[in-house]
Amino acid sequence: MLATRPRWTEGTAAERAVDIAPQRRSQSQTEPERRFGRVSMFLCIGGATAALWFLAVNGARIDALNDHIAALKAQKANLAAVNAALTAQADTLAQPSRILDVAMHRLHMHYATPIAIQAGTHAAR
Repeated sequence: MLATRPRWTEGTAAERAVDIAPQRRSQSQTEPERRFGRVSMFLCIGGATAALWFLAVNGARIDALNDHIAALKAQKANLAAVNAALTAQADTLAQPSRILDVAMHRLHMHYATPIAIQAGTHAAR
């Protein structure tokens, strides 16, 4: 088997410098690409962070609105119960027998004596 020598040992120093120069140029050309990659990575991270923040804030708002809606529904149910009780009380108070009882016993009212008017008794003028 033939032994192979490493590439850097081949040729003269000038030849090796010529071989290295394109490598350096290609590395210097990739430096802006690396910067662009870093900048775009930070922008992506920032955008993702902003999107997550936006979702969290809106989620908190939705939760607060749901709590407010639940409180309003409870208040509506309470007011409906109060309204039903007041309607029942108004129906009870509006009964004619109750009104007659209050008039006769509390207000000491009495029936008026009926007046009999006979037909044809009025004087013609």
